[in-house]
Formats: sequence, C-alpha cells, structure tokens
Amino acid sequence: MKIKKYVVDSLPDAMQQIRHELGNQAVILNTKKVRRGGVFGLFSREQIEVIAAIDQDSMHTDNTNTKGDSLSLSFEGRWPHKGQYDTHQGLQNTNAGVNSIDTTLKSKERQAEQTHSSESQNQVLQELKEMKEAINTLAVRHNQASVPYNIMYDILTEQGVDEKVKSILISRVFEKHEALERMEHTHIYRLLRKELLHYLDELLPKDQGISNKCPKIMAFIGPTGVGKTTTIAKLAAEHMLKQHKKVGLITTDTYRIAAVDQLKTYANILNVPVEVIFSPDELEKAIQTLADVDIILMDTAGRNYLQQEYIDELQHILPDHLQIQVNMVLSLTTKYDDLKRMAYNFKQISIDQFILTKVDETHTYGTIINLLHECAYPLTYLTNGQDVPDDILKASPEIITDLIMGDDVRERSS
Repeated sequence: MKIKKYVVDSLPDAMQQIRHELGNQAVILNTKKVRRGGVFGLFSREQIEVIAAIDQDSMHTDNTNTKGDSLSLSFEGRWPHKGQYDTHQGLQNTNAGVNSIDTTLKSKERQAEQTHSSESQNQVLQELKEMKEAINTLAVRHNQASVPYNIMYDILTEQGVDEKVKSILISRVFEKHEALERMEHTHIYRLLRKELLHYLDELLPKDQGISNKCPKIMAFIGPTGVGKTTTIAKLAAEHMLKQHKKVGLITTDTYRIAAVDQLKTYANILNVPVEVIFSPDELEKAIQTLADVDIILMDTAGRNYLQQEYIDELQHILPDHLQIQVNMVLSLTTKYDDLKRMAYNFKQISIDQFILTKVDETHTYGTIINLLHECAYPLTYLTNGQDVPDDILKASPEIITDLIMGDDVRERSS
C-alpha cells in the first residue's frame, strides 16, 4: 500500500490530484485543516491536509503516475502474511471493500464539486471520517494472523473496547512501527499504550473541568442511581476549597424519597444555601434568591432516559434562555449499548459535557473511549468512590489510559 499526503485549498483540488497521481482506486484516509505560510505565524492561510492511499496492485493495474513532491510512504512488507491467513484471499477481500468504499467516495466527491458551501463540506468531511474507519477495519485484516495483533486485540477486547476503536488503534501501531513480530510482548504493550494515549489526547478537550470561567448555572442530568447528588457535593466542595467560590444548590428531585434531605445534608456540611423547586416555573425565582453566589449547581430527578417522555419532561426544566450548562452524568456499570442509546436520546437537549461515575465498581473501562469516539460531548470528570469531596478525578488521557491498560488509579484524587 502507498500513502501520500496533499496540502490543498479545497477538497475538489485534492480529489483531482489524488485521481491524477494515485488513480481512481485511491481512498482518502484522513482530512484536517492546517495553516501554512506566513512569517512567525503571521499572515498564514488555512488549507486542507488530505491523506490518501492506494493498494500497490491497483496502482500497477491502472498504470497510475505516482511521481510528485507529495510525501510518499511505502508500507510494503509491514503487514505480516504468515500463519494460516490466506494472503491472496485477504488482499482480494480488502480490495473488494476498498472498491466499494471508493464508489461511494466518488459520489461524495461529485457533491463537493457541485457546491462549496460550508455545510456541505462539513457533511462530506463527516462521511469521509466514516470511510476512514471502514478502511482501518479493512487494513487491519492483514495483521490478524500475527502475534502482535493478537496481543493488542486481546488487551482491548478484555476492556470492552468497541471494534471500530480497536481497528483504529491497532492499525496505527502497525503503520508507525516495523518488525513488530520480533518485539517482546512488553514492548508491544508499551507501543499500544502510547498510541492509546495519543488517541485519547485527540478526543479529550484541552481545557476541561473546573476553571475560573465556569458558568453561573450548572445542571446535572442522568438516569436513576448514577450518583448525581454525590457528584454535585464533590464539585461544590472543590469549587469552594480550590476555586474559593460562593456556591448555591438547587434541586428539582422531589420524586425520590429522601433525595431533598440528602442534598440538604451536604449543604449543611458545606454551609451553602439550597433551594427546592417543585415546578419549572419556580426555577427563575430560586435563581434570583441565589443571586449573590458565584455558581449554582442544580440537581435533577433521575429518570429512565431510554424513554422519550422523560427527555421531553427534562426539556421543560432546562429553558434555553437561562443559559444553563448541562452536564450528563452516566455510570460505567451500565451496559455500553444502553449508554449509547441514552447519549443519542439526549441529542435533543444541548449537552455541554458529561461525567462518568462508579469507576471503582467495575474492572472494564473500554466504555470510556467508546463514548468519546461515538459522541461529541467532552468528558470532564470520573468519580471513583463515595467519599466527599475526595473521590473525583479530572478526566485526562493519562488516567483513562492507565485504567484501560491495567494501571490502578483508584487511590488517586484530583
């Protein structure tokens, strides 16, 4: 396989160059915006970096001209073809999949050429991202007979990492490192760990967690039993002790027995005011009562958010005009399919970020990276126990990598 990088002004320009140099069988693996030119970072202009690939056999068949100044990396020989894996059949299957994707790619190319609107280009970029995932899955088949592949696959499978994410991580390791077959198991483990760390760094927001620019009102939503109230108490303590902010609490959870008493107990311990509201109409009055605090943390009732009626109910509690930051709280002990379904349902509500609880009640953490890959919501915190205010961690690539790769972080605190 041959891979080339192009830096162009628009996607149609890239398509034209790729078709000329690599041929009609080429596929796009990645696109991203970059800034080039200028002096000391000034007067630079935005361009698009496109990574394209073509199977070597397809190049010879098409007699495609591959000369040029673009970066060219040959991966010939990096993928092991040993053991019981049928190399010829594997290449045929991969090429068939690539050809199928290429047909779709050409259709999207025509769409991009017909319109230059920002919305259309964003849609094309999203679909190209999905194609890249498919290419990762196809390419990684070349490695399935190798020991390094099995080592990495087993580690990620044991942690419940989704197949798409496994394909991305494993294919990146093979692309960046030669002679994996001759490496010790511990070395392969370290390479996978490093790639996982890099991937999480791409998925996690750079500035997250508590900061001096926190919004006035932060609401916490989520299903029953995930620990929203305890999480609120931990964050209230952190705002007070580390950020030296005045905190107020609001609860709308009048459905659950003793829910109000639980929040009031935390409020008494922290010596902060708390307001209880029984209808959406009372929310603005409660906010006015807490006008002198720096930040308001708002608890909501835990409901079964797999059902649409409760999503609709939640929309009435969180009116848009109040500019409330919405934090979705989910438990790592919930099945990933259910979490993905809830996250999808919550798209009707403007979710700003999410928090994962009960890190200490499970030994599989692939759900974390699965959600980050699947959803656009930033992850800010992980909670790892019931103690207030200690058992809460700011989400970071290092902590999540430690969890997935088996390094215990349960004793850490933020």
